[in-house]
Amino acid sequence: LINFHPSKIGINFSMSELGSPSKSPPQDAPASAAAATSSTARTDVSQEDIDLSIRFQQLMAMFAPKKRKQLKDYQTLDNVVDLITRSNKIVVLTGAGISVSCGISDFRSKGGFYDRLREAGFEEPEEIFSIELFRRDPSIFYRYAKDFINCDYVPSPTHHFLAMLEHRGKILRNYTQNIDGLEMKAGCTKVFQCHGSMGTASCVDCKERVPIDSIAAEIQSQTVPHCAKCGSPMKPDVVFFGEALPGDFQATSRADLAQADLLLVIGSSLLVHPVAGLIDEPPAQVPQVLINREPVGHENHFDVMLLGNCDDVIGDLAHRLGWQLPYSRSCQPTLGRRQYPLPTTTPEPRVVVYPGGSLARIDASDSEDDDDESAEEADSSSHQKSAAQPPQPPRPKAAGQSSAPPATATSRSPVPPATATSSATATAAPAPSPPPPG
Repeated sequence: LINFHPSKIGINFSMSELGSPSKSPPQDAPASAAAATSSTARTDVSQEDIDLSIRFQQLMAMFAPKKRKQLKDYQTLDNVVDLITRSNKIVVLTGAGISVSCGISDFRSKGGFYDRLREAGFEEPEEIFSIELFRRDPSIFYRYAKDFINCDYVPSPTHHFLAMLEHRGKILRNYTQNIDGLEMKAGCTKVFQCHGSMGTASCVDCKERVPIDSIAAEIQSQTVPHCAKCGSPMKPDVVFFGEALPGDFQATSRADLAQADLLLVIGSSLLVHPVAGLIDEPPAQVPQVLINREPVGHENHFDVMLLGNCDDVIGDLAHRLGWQLPYSRSCQPTLGRRQYPLPTTTPEPRVVVYPGGSLARIDASDSEDDDDESAEEADSSSHQKSAAQPPQPPRPKAAGQSSAPPATATSRSPVPPATATSSATATAAPAPSPPPPG
């Protein structure tokens, strides 16, 4: 199970390219006649190749997720409140949207972390989380790491709501794409950290593990921390693009979703696989509810979509459930105590829109422009690009060394040329400042 992004990987077969004959010759026709009737076919492709490609397409169709039918009994906000009240095996999938109000920028939404990297000159900002790029030059990651590595963040009302669900015996497990650890700070214990945690860092060579606090000074000064044992770079224990998810992810998630009685998706763009594929795993009769700023995932997939800022929607749900959410001014300065906005419209069946919500759907094809998620979460993966390795970022020429060959006109450098300097020889460019809380 490799962390990847759907817009960066694909398999396409064209039968015309494979040379499927337009007309089958009679069985008694000579070989020359058969060749003539296949004049448009590629001469280097055999019938065995064509048959194999057909079998492959059939196999892919067998494993492709079937379109889920929405359940007739769950279409309104009241239905969601009733579901939460009587469910006791809820599986939750969370993304970066639940931590935005804590001052942690999400990654794909408009004005999020990736947008700011594009403004700084990155053509593919997701490359900052590429394990290949980190191994080549960790200084690029640490130039911007302080934007999302901070030990002083306070859990949001949504984090506390998840803890309340768990304390009431309602949660089976929370699969989080986030790496901030705020679920645990809020009191959650049934958490599967799909993309790892910023709580610790490990040496890329000897695997020595240390608390993240021990390298906090280097992170804040935008320099690369090194292992005290072997001197190699230290890397936060998060899953980068190109790395495998925890080994028990598949078995654990399948076992949980097989017995779930409700799936809640909160604050996720559902663009990073394999985690995004969890919505295809529950049995057909299990209700699924989305809480997010925009519609995400498959169209007409969720039974109810509550669209708005996560804390606003969760605050309204908690009020309707009769639960008192903890309030922290440092994490939600724009909302008064228990003064959560009410839904503004129900523009279509199964959709409730709160202030800040939008009906503009975010699909995988739009992922390079904008979206919501993680944390997190993480989300494109050029490590899956077919043959070519990503270009080496330009570095200053050291004394006695020849300059590196320039990138070709078609190369796409993952870092802006003006700032892609080695931390050993140049001052790091300042990281973009984080957005205000809320």
